[in-house]
Amino acid sequence: MQFAEPNPELSPDPSRTADCRGPVIWIDEGRDGFCEGILEPAAFFAAPLILFPRRSAPIFHDLVSGYFAEHRSAFSVFQEAIQMQTIIGLVGSGMGVALVPQSMTRLQRDGVTYLPLSGRVPTVETGLLWRTNDRNAACANFLAVANASVHQPAQAL
Repeated sequence: MQFAEPNPELSPDPSRTADCRGPVIWIDEGRDGFCEGILEPAAFFAAPLILFPRRSAPIFHDLVSGYFAEHRSAFSVFQEAIQMQTIIGLVGSGMGVALVPQSMTRLQRDGVTYLPLSGRVPTVETGLLWRTNDRNAACANFLAVANASVHQPAQAL
């Protein structure tokens, strides 16, 4: 089983589970001027950005850089990290801000607040791939849990 980024060229296949889509959420470390509620993109663009290197996650990197370009904001990465947990930890330590998929908001860290951005925001799709002839009970149970969580209503931030 593997987590995979979507490929629109693939036809519907029983070895793919339902898509998990959600707005990309930004996280902040409590810097001045940031408060609870919905954040305006300009405040996000003004803060130091923490992001995956493009070589590690080209689709996500392009999604974030495209968001900056769409708003005619200068795109500059302050710090790179190759794991989302590390990015969230760096935000919690006060190094900057990051865009993260809504699914990552379950990772609670001191110093990190998850807030939605106003306006049109990028979305991320996460999928699962597995062998269709796999009879492994652990795989079947994991897929059942994944499918059940996809079909639950989104929780408020």
